[in-house]
Amino acid sequence: MTTSLHPAETSLHLETTRLKLRRILVATDFSSFADTALLAACHLARAYQSELVLFHNITPPPVSPDATMSSVEAAAAASDHAANRMKAQIAFRPELKAIPHRAIVREGYMNEELASVAQEESIDLVVVGSHGARGFEKVLLGSVAESMLRKSRLPVMVVGPDAKVSETPQSILFATDLQPAALHAAQYATSLAEEFQANLTLLHVIPQPGWPTHDERNAVSKELRQLLPGDMPSVCQTAVRVSHGEPAREIVRQANQSEANLIVVGRHDKGPLADRALWTTLTRLIQDAPCPVLSVR
Repeated sequence: MTTSLHPAETSLHLETTRLKLRRILVATDFSSFADTALLAACHLARAYQSELVLFHNITPPPVSPDATMSSVEAAAAASDHAANRMKAQIAFRPELKAIPHRAIVREGYMNEELASVAQEESIDLVVVGSHGARGFEKVLLGSVAESMLRKSRLPVMVVGPDAKVSETPQSILFATDLQPAALHAAQYATSLAEEFQANLTLLHVIPQPGWPTHDERNAVSKELRQLLPGDMPSVCQTAVRVSHGEPAREIVRQANQSEANLIVVGRHDKGPLADRALWTTLTRLIQDAPCPVLSVR
């Protein structure tokens, strides 16, 4: 059927603990998708009294032995242009007036600079936008989102092309494959539900043809309920759902059905083939999700 949580994991007593998002990094390329991601980050920063760090990276031009002063001047011009565009994007977002924020423009290789800034600034959450272009999975999310999802151990919120951003989430969908990593993601989902007093739906999709049996449903439902903290406040209504089919498509369907404003999923390190299946599910989910997707490792 499915891979279950180990007994040692399910015996843990989970408690709702308020998330501490002291600094949120928003990676921007100044596109409309990045601006939507910035709006989502603003809502979170206001709720958690966070500082926002807006980050943009400039890819350096190839260095050649005959590099002239004009190439140096071009690099400086690119940096000035990026700084001006950053100021324009900040001015376009009036919500930032009430939120502590800083802008960082770096020149270098995206993966290295993004990881460096995240470490230097003690970032707790990364928010990025995704253009969601159809085609190869490698270019589906864009280099920033792909890099963070694949390599970073930080939680990453991706705002996909069809995602609508809500100021105060009223419904949160937590989709889990019931691997041990689900414990950490569940703590984020329950804490967010408590913070916003939102309805919380726990979902497991069985990726196999045919409906699961009654006993299978009961067994999975029990595992899902074990992910709920014992002190889950009564203001948060919870529901447990067990479904079957292609995971990404089913999660999107359930998100639409529950009118979810946020989807929370876990991501973990697995073998090459399983990792590809997980990546495929995540990219398809972000591409079609009606709301932001928070991925927790």
